Amino acid sequence: MNVIKDYKAAWEESFARGDNNILYPQTEVIRFLNRYICKRNNDESATKLIKTLNDRRPIGLDFACVVGTHFITFFDFEVEGWGVDISHNAIQQAKRNALTRGLSSDRFIVL
Repeated sequence: MNVIKDYKAAWEESFARGDNNILYPQTEVIRFLNRYICKRNNDESATKLIKTLNDRRPIGLDFACVVGTHFITFFDFEVEGWGVDISHNAIQQAKRNALTRGLSSDRFIVL
């Protein structure tokens, strides 16, 4: 059990220092969203590619969301996002990042 506590403490310290603040989404995530969920067009419009119940937005989980980079990207592709992480420090930064983009910060959960 001490190993888990030590790991979590090291993770919290790392995020407090800003070591893991990756602010750009991974290419694979963008490619997946654009190909299967919502195609972004050259004229800045969007074409929904996935069928959902009652024409609702699909829901995406940014697991190990760190500072919420993919969570924020979800909204660019018309996906309702949720973010989870084990780090309180990371979640606090994710909330700040979401607010700067005009997104709700209540969609982040510390596990």
